[in-house]
Amino acid sequence: MEPPKPKRPPGAPQPQPQRPGAPRPGPRNPAAANPAAAKRPAGGPAAPRAIPNVQGTAFLGSDIAPVPAAEGKEPLVSRKLPNRVLALGLATELLHTRPPFSNFRFGKLTGVIRGQIRRGHYLFTFRGKQPVGYIGWAECDQKVAEAWMERSYIPTYQECTGGDSCVLITFVSPGTTVTLHLIREARRLYPDRPIYFMREYENGKKRKATVLNRFFERGEKGENS
Repeated sequence: MEPPKPKRPPGAPQPQPQRPGAPRPGPRNPAAANPAAAKRPAGGPAAPRAIPNVQGTAFLGSDIAPVPAAEGKEPLVSRKLPNRVLALGLATELLHTRPPFSNFRFGKLTGVIRGQIRRGHYLFTFRGKQPVGYIGWAECDQKVAEAWMERSYIPTYQECTGGDSCVLITFVSPGTTVTLHLIREARRLYPDRPIYFMREYENGKKRKATVLNRFFERGEKGENS
């Protein structure tokens, strides 16, 4: 005995019979099923991956989680690490408790840090064996750098692998001494290139791009006066 068939509500459309082996109808708008497909031509290459917009600084004493041994008798040394995995873990450890980085999604933040380490665009600062600072950047053309700082453009990963300018993306330092040391090291790597960054203030406001070289030349004069 066959089970009773479910009753169709009054006014419901009559179901269309399916032929054996016939494909099921897909969505009328392919972009609804795959939004990325609407951004590239059919059969074309995938759209270039953009750098997530997670720029930020935590420096000049604004840390709520002070770094141990930030001040001491041992000299400051800035360098890269030979192991990328170790570098990613150490950078994440330095950043994840410090605003504004602690407010970013973990996957997005680590993706940006991973890109910096993969390109070799980063430095750690150590006092003895203790890591006390980190700086990460991107090399790109000046037009890209200025548009990025104006928040009118987010470059692709490929646009951040080389160029005549640098954009500071990530900066962590417990105070002025470590900050100036990191900047001096970065300027040694790029003595003739402008280094752009976004000024941040305690009230949360951000200022248009500043050329880091000029900014810290003034800071060094003040430090030595």
